[in-house]
Amino acid sequence: MVKDIRELQKNLNHFRKSHNKFIIEEYNDLRAHLINVLRIIQQIRHSEDDPETIMTLIEVQKAESAKNEMRMNSTIDSLIREHKIDSKMASSLINDIGFTHSICKKLLNAAAVLWVSEQEIKELGDEYGLE
Repeated sequence: MVKDIRELQKNLNHFRKSHNKFIIEEYNDLRAHLINVLRIIQQIRHSEDDPETIMTLIEVQKAESAKNEMRMNSTIDSLIREHKIDSKMASSLINDIGFTHSICKKLLNAAAVLWVSEQEIKELGDEYGLE
């Protein structure tokens, strides 16, 4: 996760200074998505919900993150077709969307490990027929 963050940070800093408002908006969207996931993890941390509810919240957020990744990739396609961003920007953004999705997934997995005990996860898996 740290490696992904380091790679993402380079382009976040670089494109923040861009004169292209479209690329700035896309990188701001990446930032907002990361912040949203961190806020949800913070809520989970302080939650007194049962382990099943916590795992459901985590899985819902993983699905939302995947949907966000698809939406952003679709937006890139439109921005390229409309000549609002160049190929270098698009390439960087595609990579960074992947990094962001990976970071979010790893953060959510870490939250599950930290706040739901291994035994509780095993019991939930047994209950739902997961191995």
